Amino acid sequence: MVVVPPPVGLRGEICLNEEGENLTMAEIFARSMMEVQGACEVDALCPTDLYTDGSCLDGGKPWAAAGWGVHVVNSDQLGGYYAALVGTIQTNARAELVTIEVALQLAWGTTHKHFRVLTDCEFAKRGIELWLHKWERNGWQTTRGNLVSHSDVWKRILAWVRKFERDADRSVAFLHVKAHSGIRGNERADELAAKGSRLRHNLMVQAHPAGWFRGMVERYYQNRI
Repeated sequence: MVVVPPPVGLRGEICLNEEGENLTMAEIFARSMMEVQGACEVDALCPTDLYTDGSCLDGGKPWAAAGWGVHVVNSDQLGGYYAALVGTIQTNARAELVTIEVALQLAWGTTHKHFRVLTDCEFAKRGIELWLHKWERNGWQTTRGNLVSHSDVWKRILAWVRKFERDADRSVAFLHVKAHSGIRGNERADELAAKGSRLRHNLMVQAHPAGWFRGMVERYYQNRI
């Protein structure tokens, strides 16, 4: 059995699964792998597809809650994954990037050889294919001299891309798919990402006294009058 570790930065994080159990990310990943191990046939002539998506509830608000989801097709070692986005920056853009980072790490930890990462975020795809190396040469600054947003995630993505580039037997390609267009893999990744953002919201509510969320919303809109 191939053991895939949870994504970098998520080890030891405590999350609640849908049954309300307290599980570490490592335990969640281990359970997912046990569920899918040997459960489907693999077409060795086709690449393993990893559909990725990010989600954010109440984006731009102080209580914004983001999550990510990865849905894998053509694998007997990987399945579906989702989690709350870790960190203080809770945006859809960051979740879209983190889920690609997760997909690359999941792919690398398997015995599969060829992969496609499919995202409905055109900016993420263009960033990986057109801008990553330029940003690195420019000290992670844009052509206008501004710091690249989420450069910490971009750097980790670049590190994973280079691992694939250095391995002559493995490959990864990045494709853009249109969101909400009936593509099953993308729709499933969207569902998983939504679970992740709801999980983040629920964890925030549980971490504060009763009435915290309602009070924050009321104060936010009162201050905008």
